Amino acid sequence: MKTHIKKSYTIAVLFILMIAYSADAQLLQDPETYAKIKAGVDHIYDLEFDEAESIYHYLQSRYPNHSIPYLFKGLIIYWQNFPIIPGSPNSNIFVKTLEKSYNLAKQRYKTDENDAENLLSGIGAAGLLLLYFADNGMARSVISLAPETYKFVMRSFEFTDVYYDFYFITGLYNYYREAYPEEHPIYRPVTVFFPHGDKKLGLKQLKLASDSSLFLKAESNSFLAGIYQNFESKPATAWHYSKKLTLRYRKNTEFRTDYIRDLLISKNYTEAEKMLEKMPNPSGNSYLQAQVDILNGIINEKIYRNDKNAKKLYWSGIRKAEAYKDFGHEYMAYAYFGLSRISKRADDFKQMKKYRKTARNLTNYEHVNFDD
Repeated sequence: MKTHIKKSYTIAVLFILMIAYSADAQLLQDPETYAKIKAGVDHIYDLEFDEAESIYHYLQSRYPNHSIPYLFKGLIIYWQNFPIIPGSPNSNIFVKTLEKSYNLAKQRYKTDENDAENLLSGIGAAGLLLLYFADNGMARSVISLAPETYKFVMRSFEFTDVYYDFYFITGLYNYYREAYPEEHPIYRPVTVFFPHGDKKLGLKQLKLASDSSLFLKAESNSFLAGIYQNFESKPATAWHYSKKLTLRYRKNTEFRTDYIRDLLISKNYTEAEKMLEKMPNPSGNSYLQAQVDILNGIINEKIYRNDKNAKKLYWSGIRKAEAYKDFGHEYMAYAYFGLSRISKRADDFKQMKKYRKTARNLTNYEHVNFDD
């Protein structure tokens, strides 16, 4: 079952940025490297991979035995091949690259537990791996890696008085420590060994990071959008944050589809249709094609009351999303909720129940269903 924490908003990016900012960071001593890392992350988010690769090669040549270049490369692979699923051509190299980064960070941690740069790069590598495992329903891999990451995360609490950026980490921990096992009981056996968090405090800390951090505004907006949509059931607040992200990274189609989704949940159909019309041609990316089909199906159903076209678009999206297994379940659920509504209007109550049951089995967030 898909348990996407909120895609894009890849955990690794925030750590790369904080690494560059850390007062003790070796990279910060080199203004050129500092500037390149900042620009490189923006290039990755805006899907400008040639520019990002150039910066990766610079980092690799300057710091060949550091975990940061491998973390940076992992982030490039993640976005260049989004979505990465097990068995896809780049999945193995993605995992090996992040494991290399994480292992280098662990080795350095043994000799210096107070190296903030290394601490954050280790969390970054582990975080991106956890995102990949969780998105693809690899619960055992999540359970195996999460306890290892714990010591890194706990140390990050010591830095909140120094930089607002660290409130992102503490905010995520405080909120998800309580909210995630509530939504995903399979992870409860792991979380019982961790100190309790505080959801209200976590949101406050994430908002602090969103408003005042130097580098982590994008990541904070991303997670706040996901939290308010999936956990807090406040869609209007969710699209407020996803809109900010979409306007900042206009080339990122995944950010755009999330924003369109949030608009549709909020019943802002006109703006959603305008944004979808501006979507770049999704040829060559069948996952994006599936998203576009299903979002167009919702628009046909809700704006034009054209159940026939909506039904065709829903099935087209389902067929394309099926190839992505767990990763495709979120959008498949949206389509099956739509097919259930269409069946109800056609007085086909048997199919209505069947499709709704399928949708519920595919999603962890039943309230995100586009019902009236």
